[in-house]
Amino acid sequence: MKIRVFSGDKFVYLAGLNLAILVVLFVLVVYVLAVKSAPSISSLGVGLLGSVWNTDEGRFGLLAPLLGSVLVTVYSVPLILVFSIPLVVFAEEYLRGLAGKLVNLVIDLSAGLPTVIYAYIGLAFMSNVLKDFLEKPLHELLGFIPLFACRPLTGQNLMTATVILSISAVPYMAALVRESLRMIPKTYVEASYSIGLYKEEVILMKLSMVRPAIVSALLLSSSRVLTETTIVSLVAGNQYVITPCALSPVSTIPSLIVNNFGYSVMYPLLDSVLFASSLILFVLSLLLNAAGLYLNKRFRVVVSE
Repeated sequence: MKIRVFSGDKFVYLAGLNLAILVVLFVLVVYVLAVKSAPSISSLGVGLLGSVWNTDEGRFGLLAPLLGSVLVTVYSVPLILVFSIPLVVFAEEYLRGLAGKLVNLVIDLSAGLPTVIYAYIGLAFMSNVLKDFLEKPLHELLGFIPLFACRPLTGQNLMTATVILSISAVPYMAALVRESLRMIPKTYVEASYSIGLYKEEVILMKLSMVRPAIVSALLLSSSRVLTETTIVSLVAGNQYVITPCALSPVSTIPSLIVNNFGYSVMYPLLDSVLFASSLILFVLSLLLNAAGLYLNKRFRVVVSE
């Protein structure tokens, strides 16, 4: 079946061109990552997932930065949830007029801030505050737990990176959840009040309705945390260690790439190893984004029905 397109409707051609460019760019990125990482994968094999990173000896184990990326993402999830959901509920349900608009404006502006701002504040101020008032007390009180067993020598560690990353991701998730709450038909809310539900019960009802959207927003926010470079490069400590302790300096895949890219011409296979780590990060981020977008689409279909 042929689709007739009027000559005056240039938007269709422009949209098709943009779509073609996006597809070509995506395929090109996958191709470059695969080709560039192939030498290290074929040469090192499973050694690429080893626990030792020593460029002089040609040992390029990615397990430590991979585990660091996973841990900082997993630890950020509860913090993002704890701060973003109450923030959205407070701004949408309890603030009216100018106050609500100002809070939502701050959320939108914070979501769009460059992460280097969060990173510099974390390095110059938050790292010392967290070390003195949170990390040291946790080590002294709960040092028998492996999670807090190591002494926080500096404020640059896994916990500091987790806190700063969570702070940077909260406005982004709050904005996504807010838009989902606004999609709920007003007739549902009015019907809930008409049968005698209290405000708190209506809020819980609305949150249960947007549960898929909350999970979707959390996955998309987690993808941002996973791929963040500047914050972890400045406040995570950049040490290639494998430890369950949240007070220990760690490295992540993005910080590994940034810190070693300048030396890639000096060591055989290092350039290919960095591309292999980029490929791993690309796949993980793609999975999180795909799952988040799928759940978001599912929520929109349910609401539209």
